[in-house]
Amino acid sequence: MAIKPMCDDVVPEHNSDDSDTENTLTQNSQHVWSPPIEFTFATPNINWGRLYSIAGKHFWKNSEYPKYYDLVQPEFSLGRALICTFVTKKNLIKENTVKCVSKKHFVIKRDLRKPLAPAIITDLSYNGTYINYVKLGHGCSRVLNDKDVISVTHVFCKTFKYKDLWKK
Repeated sequence: MAIKPMCDDVVPEHNSDDSDTENTLTQNSQHVWSPPIEFTFATPNINWGRLYSIAGKHFWKNSEYPKYYDLVQPEFSLGRALICTFVTKKNLIKENTVKCVSKKHFVIKRDLRKPLAPAIITDLSYNGTYINYVKLGHGCSRVLNDKDVISVTHVFCKTFKYKDLWKK
């Protein structure tokens, strides 16, 4: 009397004549492992800071300069290089000032994952970045406070006033 298997698996028949052949059950597995899904949520474009242009005779070429620049990304850079967030061009900035601006003059960074994290400015230039009339120094960083004045190339070349929009 033959025993029928209860599932659809194939059960090999045992042949007593093949004593040196080992019969094994094998099953093909088509299960493919995939890493766990990571959910990333798009952060809305929230302005965390604003750079107000300072009208003055030393930096801007004429009155057609941007009134302010909103800081949305975790990094803002100013310089002559096209990779900078704010590219200094001769049509906006006085020619003698543009010549003194470095390819990447300064960078402002903020960790947007931490609401209490301060904005940090780093001087990448050799001609100087000034905060409230004090030279920062090449490679030096400091916390950027609300209402700080940023000057580039010379202390009198006032460029922006920083406004911290996350500060209450």
